[in-house]
Amino acid sequence: MKPVHIDTTASGTATEVDVLIGGIIRDRRAALGLAQAELGKAIGVTFQQVQKYERGVNRVAAATLLKVADALQCSVGNLYGDPDPDGRSPFRTRYSQAVGAASRP
Repeated sequence: MKPVHIDTTASGTATEVDVLIGGIIRDRRAALGLAQAELGKAIGVTFQQVQKYERGVNRVAAATLLKVADALQCSVGNLYGDPDPDGRSPFRTRYSQAVGAASRP
């Protein structure tokens, strides 16, 4: 299988994948009844930064994603959507579509 390259544009702006992951973070946080400020404090950022992560405006760095998963009492994999052994999870489908759109010139 070829490695996937996501072209993020010269400005380093967030992609559709960032929006999808941010939405999953938002849904998990809300399901636990945590305020953005509480999540921010737990991961060492402001609530405004949490808002940016959740909207997909800013990307979540790998180290921060580990902190988010810990604060939300889940695995990093859960923040990518429910794993599906057949590879047909809704996230995987949306991710594939986003990757395809991002890699087109």
